[in-house]
Amino acid sequence: MIVNVSKIIKIPDITMELSFEEKIDFIESSSGKIKLLKPVYFTGTIANDGKVLYLKGNLSTVLELYCDRCTKPVETSLSINIEEKFSSEPIDEEEIHEINSGSEIDLTPIFIDAILLNIPMKIVCDTQCKGLCSQCGQNLNEGTCDCNQNEYDPRFAVLKTLFKDSE
Repeated sequence: MIVNVSKIIKIPDITMELSFEEKIDFIESSSGKIKLLKPVYFTGTIANDGKVLYLKGNLSTVLELYCDRCTKPVETSLSINIEEKFSSEPIDEEEIHEINSGSEIDLTPIFIDAILLNIPMKIVCDTQCKGLCSQCGQNLNEGTCDCNQNEYDPRFAVLKTLFKDSE
C-alpha cells in the first residue's frame, strides 16, 4: 500500500483523503502464518503541518484465528485506529517514520504491525466451548470420551488434603 504524498509534502496545512483496500493473503508472525479472509480496508487522511505528515484513519479486516480451547477456526474481525507520523527530514523523535526516496510512503509494514499488535490475547469460538480432552484429544463440544477425568498426577495428591477440614 504505497501512498504518493508529492501533492501535500511541500504545502503546509493541507490534508489529503485516503481510501483504499489491498488483498493480503497471509501475515507472518512468530507463531506462524495468519490468514486474512478479507482485504485490508483503510480510510483516513494525511495532513501536513509544515514539518510532519500525520496519518489518521481506520483499518479493518477479518482474520482466521484458532480457538484456544478446541483449535476450531474462528473468523475474527479487527477495526483499528491508526495514528502515525512521517517526515522527510531526520527528527529525533522515536515515533516518526522517515519518508525515504522521493515522496512515497509504504503503509504495508505499518498496517501489518498494527494488525499483529491488535490480535486478541485469547480467541474462543464460543463462550461455552468445552475444549479438548487433556488425555485423548477428543473435541468435547462434539462428544464425550471414555477417559477418566478424575485421574490426577500423584505428585499433587498432597494438595487434595489441604482443604479437607473446610468440607
